[in-house]
Order: sequence, then C-alpha cells, then structure tokens
Amino acid sequence: MKQPDPVSALTVLREELREILTESLGMGLAMLLVSLYTLHCSDQPLLLTLLPWLPAWTLLFLAAAFLLVWHHHLPPEENSSFVGMAVPYTLQALWAVALFVCAFTSFSLLPVLVFSALTAVLFWLADFLLLRRAASQMNKTNRPLRMTITYDLEERPCSDEAFFRVLEQRCMEEHSSLEYVTRAQPALVRLDGVLCEVKVQTYYTKYGLPAYELKVTEMQ
Repeated sequence: MKQPDPVSALTVLREELREILTESLGMGLAMLLVSLYTLHCSDQPLLLTLLPWLPAWTLLFLAAAFLLVWHHHLPPEENSSFVGMAVPYTLQALWAVALFVCAFTSFSLLPVLVFSALTAVLFWLADFLLLRRAASQMNKTNRPLRMTITYDLEERPCSDEAFFRVLEQRCMEEHSSLEYVTRAQPALVRLDGVLCEVKVQTYYTKYGLPAYELKVTEMQ
C-alpha cells in the first residue's frame, strides 16, 4: 500500500491553520471595536473602568474568535451545534451563559455580548456570500459539466484486483450494471450504459490523517 506523503499532510495543516488564524484575527478585532463602541454609547463609566484592561480584553476577544472560527471550520459530522433542531438549544445555552456572566459582572455587558455575536454572524454571512459569488462565476463558464460521485473507503486498495473488487462490490450495492472499457487504474467503465472514469484518491482530514475515496466521474 502506498503510504501518504507526510509533507503534504503538514502543508494542508499549515494552510488551514493560517486561514483560521487570519479569520480569527479579523473577527476578534472587529468584535473588540464593536464592543468598545457599544460601551461608549451605553455606559461610558464602565468603559473607562475597563480601558486599563484593554490588552487582556483584546486577548479574550481573539481567543473567543479563534474558538468560533475553529468550530465553524469543523467537518459537518463534527459541527452539529448549529444544524437543524440543535440550533434553538444552542442559542438558549448561549443566552443562559450571557445572562450568567452579566449577573456576576454588569448587565451593561449584555449589549456587548449581543453585538459581538452579531459581528461574528456578519463575518460568516460575508464569507458565505463570497463563496456563493465565486461558485456563480464558475458556473457561468462554458465548460461542460460532469457529474461526480464519491464513496468513502476504509482503506486504499493495495492492488489493481483489490480496486476492481471494491468497484464491483459498490456496483452490486447500487444495483448498477458494470462494463469495463479500460481495466486499469484509473478505470474507464460503463455504469448503466454511461461512460465513467473511476479512481481512488487520497485527501487529508482536519487533523492531517489520510482518508480515501472512490471517485466516479461521468465522461462527456
């Protein structure tokens, strides 16, 4: 079995960490500025009391932003707090934490926490809109679209015959007909009469661990 390149895994981790740190820095500083302006408008005496602790507050906001961004970048199967029916319970828990903090400090901090949360939401909304715009521009190209389906594999097939067995097993499970055009890796086959390319590819998880998938691409 071909071993994954540890240098590639390290490169992926480094790029993801750089992206998370950059986004966290922007979000944390924005949340800090919004919080200072909120206190300036709502409770100036409290703002003057907190100004000597500005470096500590800056680190606190940066740490909070890092945790939010890191959680946002988790894979869907590990990031279920803001999905489906979990959303109301998560918001209730966050609201209870905010009230608990304000009860032991000052309720003047409640608007600060609310506007900080809104700032984080606006960051994610902007990120979503940018991705949507990029996807829209890519979809406007004149290149023909090819359907691609991927299936997760527990391990990489150690030989061509093992690869063929995985493909044939998948076709049996999907009740699809299989006809080989090129019996090699990658394989050129007809699935239910549709010409497709099938190959095994490697990718890396958030934690740098190798994972494998069977990629089926329709040829046009």
